[in-house]
Amino acid sequence: MSNKLIKNKVEIKKINYWDKLINVTFVILILLFLANGIRIFNDSSRMGERTRKAKLGKDYFKEEIIISDKSYDVSYSGDSSVASYNYYLFYGLGWHDKLFVDKETYHKYDVNDRISAFTTDHTNYYFTLEETLNSDIFTNNEIHKCIEGLLGAGLSMIILYKVIKKKFGCI
Repeated sequence: MSNKLIKNKVEIKKINYWDKLINVTFVILILLFLANGIRIFNDSSRMGERTRKAKLGKDYFKEEIIISDKSYDVSYSGDSSVASYNYYLFYGLGWHDKLFVDKETYHKYDVNDRISAFTTDHTNYYFTLEETLNSDIFTNNEIHKCIEGLLGAGLSMIILYKVIKKKFGCI
């Protein structure tokens, strides 16, 4: 064997360890991305199914509650000209006894008005039936959507790394 062939084999081995690590990480991230996506899909369909099968008086109740106070939060993200509003109608004595409602509902009702709300335990009330029946699944589903975004970002960084390495030969 010539000296050049031996040198090339040594260089290829050094490069292959790093590339193998990147490739294994890429495959693992793809599998996690797909598994998490399937879970999000299943949770979303399970929420819809649970809502369709629910029976008034058995799985949930609809009651009239009295609005004790109204409030809204304004939050600015990034650019100070873009605002996000969250509207609340309070029905109890504590700050945690509140309904999250849309803008139209907020302006439609005043303090001491009665509003129909959904409940499963007669202590916590929700404005929509979906919130009432699926609050536990909804929270987990939102967390998994955030995880999906992070996995997607990781995959994008690895793809970008591979493209830059292939196109420019650097890194």
